[in-house]
Amino acid sequence: MAKEKNSKEKVCVLLDLGGVVIETAGLSILSEKLSNQKIQENIREVWEAENSNIEFECGNIGFEEYAERFLEKWDQNIPVDEFKDIFESFVVGWYCDAPQILEKIRQRHNLACLSNTNDVHWNKLLCQFGLTEKFDYCFASHILRVRKPDPQAYTSVIGELNLSPNHFYFFDDREENVDAAIKCGMNASLVKGCGELLHSLLQYGLID
Repeated sequence: MAKEKNSKEKVCVLLDLGGVVIETAGLSILSEKLSNQKIQENIREVWEAENSNIEFECGNIGFEEYAERFLEKWDQNIPVDEFKDIFESFVVGWYCDAPQILEKIRQRHNLACLSNTNDVHWNKLLCQFGLTEKFDYCFASHILRVRKPDPQAYTSVIGELNLSPNHFYFFDDREENVDAAIKCGMNASLVKGCGELLHSLLQYGLID
């Protein structure tokens, strides 16, 4: 993690990644590769109900165990290596305006991210998209071993940065995550994509 710059205001802008500043391919890319029609037709419900997703994003299991569980449960014959390529492709890259918005935030405030993620996607973000070059602090569920909207995810960040909860401005594309942040004392807003993020940042007066 980068050290806090003393010249910055004692405020932290805390961002979710996927759906806010990072474009994701969505689950349709997985649905296209699977032979099970039930999964294809109900991919979102299947994905969110899959307990191994939670364990993977909490760092309790590695990718190979996660893949084996998923493929066995849904009777898929995809090799694990091929499944990993599909899985990695979920992360597309920065939304076109994201780097400029992040730089504007960092000129005045501490900037952190808090993402429900896993070691495969996190490594791609670090190695291919220079995540740590754009944020002062990076927090991932599989490293914290807790996912949003669990309050511990937010209190871990609050404790690490040693700021009062009301000095955080949190932005996420999931309502339950925003509600949980508010309950922890943060300022928080629901945003989907860079356009909505920029609008909210301007409304809060966080950037000019």
